[in-house]
Amino acid sequence: MTRIDENQEAIACIRMDVDAYDAELKAKVEAEDTEDSRKTKQKTPVLPQAHWRLGAPQKRITTKQVAIDYENNPAFRGFQKNLFTFLQQVFPNERIDGSPLKVCIYNL
Repeated sequence: MTRIDENQEAIACIRMDVDAYDAELKAKVEAEDTEDSRKTKQKTPVLPQAHWRLGAPQKRITTKQVAIDYENNPAFRGFQKNLFTFLQQVFPNERIDGSPLKVCIYNL
C-alpha cells in the first residue's frame, strides 16, 4: 500500500511541475500577445526551452528497422537517408558514415 502511495506522490509531483511549466509558457505567450496588440510588429511565438516527453521508451532499434516498420507512412519516406544527411549537416565534425544507429521509439 505504501508503494502505491509513493508512486501516486511521484506522479503528482511530476504533474505539478508540468502544469507549472505550461502555466509559465502560457503567461509568456499572453504577455507577448498584449505587447503585440500595442505594436504592429509581427508576432514571434514563445518556444519552450525544455522538451517534455512523458511516455514509455521501448527497446532500442536500428534506423533501418524504423524505416522498415514505417514504410507505409509517407512521413517516413527516405527516413534513413534524410536522418544521416541531417546529422552530417548538424554535426559536421563527427564521423557519420551511415552505419546503423540505434534509436528509441516512444509510445505516448
